Amino acid sequence: MRLVVLKALRGVVWKVENNMVLLDVSGLIFEVFVISEELEQLKKKMEKEVLLWCSVAYQLPPKVFGSYRRECVELFEKLLSVSGVGFKAAYSILNLGFSVVLEALERGEWSVIAQAKGVGKKTAQVLVARLKGKLDFKVDELVDVLVGMGVAAIEAWEVAKSVKGGSLEERVKEALRLLAEKRELVK
Repeated sequence: MRLVVLKALRGVVWKVENNMVLLDVSGLIFEVFVISEELEQLKKKMEKEVLLWCSVAYQLPPKVFGSYRRECVELFEKLLSVSGVGFKAAYSILNLGFSVVLEALERGEWSVIAQAKGVGKKTAQVLVARLKGKLDFKVDELVDVLVGMGVAAIEAWEVAKSVKGGSLEERVKEALRLLAEKRELVK
């Protein structure tokens, strides 16, 4: 038997409920758990196509975690790699907020991680001990600003990669210019 690794799903948002989205991928309906900060965006995408980066927890039944941001899925997988952390705990931790979790892990603030539902003091301390200094990606405040301005998260991440240096204000201006050029090309 060969194990299939699912890395991303492109499909139409069929339904958004509680903490998940039902995604129609060529007639197959996938139940994808999504962090709360991305659910509102997905509600606006009803019956539209989206791309979600994914991680599958191979348990019974299998569960799929998805996000607009590849970095969020990578963090989810790093959380799962720590002994004693399962799908529920990793998902609960990420629902604290992607940037909140990253900062807490980097600063060694286990008490922030322990606020996640179902995560105790010991588990939070182990997570911080194992992951502190080992997270090689940072939250780009440019992405947060663009998403706050109504740009889709995946589009914001793509354009942010093309913007170089400068103050935040300069980078926002450059990103908006690039987005305008991209949209002009699509017309």
